Amino acid sequence: MNKFKLKNRPMLLILAVLFTMIATVAISGSVMAADTTYDTSNKWNSTYEDLENNLTIAEKDSTKANETVQKENKTLADKDKNVQTLEKKQANALSDQKKVLNTRTAKYNAYKKAFTKYKSAYNKYVTALKKYKAKPTKTNKNKALKAKKTAKTYKNKARSAKNEYNNARYNYESSKRSVTQLNTELSSAIDLLNYYQNRLTKAEYALGDALWKESLANRSYNNAKSVVDGILGNFTESIYDIYNTELFNGNINDVNAIDPQTIAENVAIALGLDPNDPNTNTDLYNAFIDSFVSNFTKILAEENSTNMGNDTFFKIASDTYLTNYTNVVMNSYFADSDYANSGYFEWDNTAITDYITDVITGNVTEAYNKGYGAFVNDATNRSNASATNATIAKGQELIDALLDAVNNVKGNASIVMTGLGTLLTNFEAIYNATDALATAAGTGSGQSNAISANDTANQLLDEATTTAVDVNAGYDSLNAAADNVTGAKSLADSATTIADILASYNQALSNATIVHDEAERAVDAANRYHTPVETALTDISTDAGSAGTSDSTLSGNVTAVTNAVITASETGVDIETAIGNLDDANNILDPLL
Repeated sequence: MNKFKLKNRPMLLILAVLFTMIATVAISGSVMAADTTYDTSNKWNSTYEDLENNLTIAEKDSTKANETVQKENKTLADKDKNVQTLEKKQANALSDQKKVLNTRTAKYNAYKKAFTKYKSAYNKYVTALKKYKAKPTKTNKNKALKAKKTAKTYKNKARSAKNEYNNARYNYESSKRSVTQLNTELSSAIDLLNYYQNRLTKAEYALGDALWKESLANRSYNNAKSVVDGILGNFTESIYDIYNTELFNGNINDVNAIDPQTIAENVAIALGLDPNDPNTNTDLYNAFIDSFVSNFTKILAEENSTNMGNDTFFKIASDTYLTNYTNVVMNSYFADSDYANSGYFEWDNTAITDYITDVITGNVTEAYNKGYGAFVNDATNRSNASATNATIAKGQELIDALLDAVNNVKGNASIVMTGLGTLLTNFEAIYNATDALATAAGTGSGQSNAISANDTANQLLDEATTTAVDVNAGYDSLNAAADNVTGAKSLADSATTIADILASYNQALSNATIVHDEAERAVDAANRYHTPVETALTDISTDAGSAGTSDSTLSGNVTAVTNAVITASETGVDIETAIGNLDDANNILDPLL
């Protein structure tokens, strides 16, 4: 990062520049040809427009053909995705069918076993009843009644087992129907996929034909366009050559002694913007130089009329003759069918070179010399004022960018802090749930796992509370620094001097660095804490589940723990996203520092 320090030195006045006015050189003895000698009409435009229209139509046709291909390709992709989805459903259905079959077999075996026990009990009941009838004693009566009760119990179990078997059998038949239906759907989907594959093939063929026609139209148009596009460059090169030749021969005035860049650099150094000083802000220096040079050059252009060097010489030539020069070139091009067909064009064409020599050279040189004016003595001071404003504007832009990035970080940090507060509440709920689980477990078989879950939850809550305190402190520091950046923005908006904007920028930069560092620290802390939290939540769920397995009476407490863990995990996912957003926002801020 570049921090600019304003040096305590007196403001230097802008350098005075002395100019020697060179007398205008008169052009005499030249006989200049008129435009009427050459074909300067724009009749070539209609032919060129026809080529362009043909290309436009061909491009639209190929675009339409390409859109058709894309549409068919998308449809084909959708159909292929549908086939893949059905294949997955089919595989899942077959797997489910196997499971249901296994269940049906198990339920049938259970039913057989229950029915056998019922028959045995019933037979025992019949035997006992016979003994009682043969010898109706109280003992035989009690045995008969007990046998009857046992038989009834096994009868109920047999009936229940039969119902479970019937349900399993129904589920198996239902799974068979599902597999059959999926087989039918998959077959239809594959047929549809093949149909759209054929449509795509036809669309691709049509696209190839359209692209071939477009290439022909493109060649015809671009052959001509390459000549049109080359006109300005060739004209520019020719005019600058003329200027250099006329200048060398002493036929025009030379104002190249004025160098806005050198003047701008000297003024910048006088104001403390020294490019060789490592503390100089490059953006502010460039803003000053670019504005100064631009405004100084503009002043020269405006107040020295048309006599300002080769650029002005070119402007006179282009304003007056570029259109006719273009017409001469293109009419010459379309007049030769070989040029139009092959795209070959010779810029040394006689009509073109003669037009430059006979019409442009003498007329532009004469106009250039007539327009030569005096240099404006206050150009440097006026350019400095504009450059100062540009430097302030650039500083405000840099501060605005810092403020936007800082506010982005601040907003994302606020979301993270809110999420951390929610997560801490979730951890408290987990601890309360595990504490209730441990209390309910008492000294039962689930005691050990319940206590383990509660201990882990307690440790997790303690560590989260400690981390929250640390992150909160960093968040307070971040907010305070962000407010200082906002303050720097207010100072920058009222800046009137370079010193003002530099002070505002340095305040914004130093506080934005604090925001960046605090956000980076928060992200690092959260990332380091992520894996232990996930591990703790997993351990809590595992221990609670084991406690419930050991003691079925704890199922309600286990469910409470599980729900609390799920809520915390969901909050953790949201926070992980928020942390990622904060890190992204901080990465946007980083290159601005």
